[in-house]
Amino acid sequence: MKHFTTLKKHAVKVGLVAVTMASGPALAEGANSAAITAAISSGKSMLETTTGGLIALGAIVFGVGMVVGLLKRG
Repeated sequence: MKHFTTLKKHAVKVGLVAVTMASGPALAEGANSAAITAAISSGKSMLETTTGGLIALGAIVFGVGMVVGLLKRG
């Protein structure tokens, strides 16, 4: 009977901790969703800028290489 009383006394604490831990992510999700959405859109913008820059840099290097190659022949 002593074990049952001890178990009953601690079961309330364990249950409270379990409920708190289960509801924690749900509360944090609502608070952080705006920040996550802003970070994703910022990342997409940076990716587009970087991709465009690399394509432009490749085109410039290719063009300069062609001009240098034509000047060496002539």
